Amino acid sequence: MNPNFALVHAFLAVSLAHQGASQDAVDSAEHALRLSPRDRLVGTYASLAMAMVHLVSGRYPECATWSAQRDREKSRIRSGHFFLTAALAMAGI
Repeated sequence: MNPNFALVHAFLAVSLAHQGASQDAVDSAEHALRLSPRDRLVGTYASLAMAMVHLVSGRYPECATWSAQRDREKSRIRSGHFFLTAALAMAGI
């Protein structure tokens, strides 16, 4: 197994965020982004994990920031719209 495979760390971050392990998800997403900062797919999944963690934690502005970042990069994965909409609704915007 390759411990420097950034995409696996990004996938792990999403999985951990779904399980509610927020700090582990953040650590894994940040690690993925450090390993491969220019990889769009890594960025997409790491950002989704970060958005999910912030949404569940009630940090809606941070969730909106991470979600909107995916839209600016024209990701083909549109899950960021879900988190952006939820964060803005919960923030009352």
